[in-house]
Amino acid sequence: MKLLLTPLLWFFLFTVNAPTAQEVPAAPDKSGTSFYDQCGATEKNLGQGNASENLQNGFCLGYVAGISQGVESSETIHHVKTSQKIFCLPEGVTTIQKVRIIRKYIGNHPEQANNPAQGQVLMALREAFPCDK
Repeated sequence: MKLLLTPLLWFFLFTVNAPTAQEVPAAPDKSGTSFYDQCGATEKNLGQGNASENLQNGFCLGYVAGISQGVESSETIHHVKTSQKIFCLPEGVTTIQKVRIIRKYIGNHPEQANNPAQGQVLMALREAFPCDK
């Protein structure tokens, strides 16, 4: 009996706390403007929001981590020279720091804000962390 109750308890806990379809936010990947708007709360209330806000924060952090790690991995696999890399992250830069840098870049370049978000991410990281040191 105890073995049956444990999975049911876990199921109940997760279904009660799971966000509904209307609460699930969109990934911040449409434009610089959508990234700027959707990831604004991530800077301020990381880990302090409700389930929907925390899910949005996860989207923002995952989006930035995915792009930056994807670029770095691709450059490593293809043996890209440092002088030809898109950006060179110093050790210890956190994903939330990258989110702040990207939002600042988008805020400083409103003429480009409607361009795709992934390009804004790359340009922001390139400007903040150039490889030509």
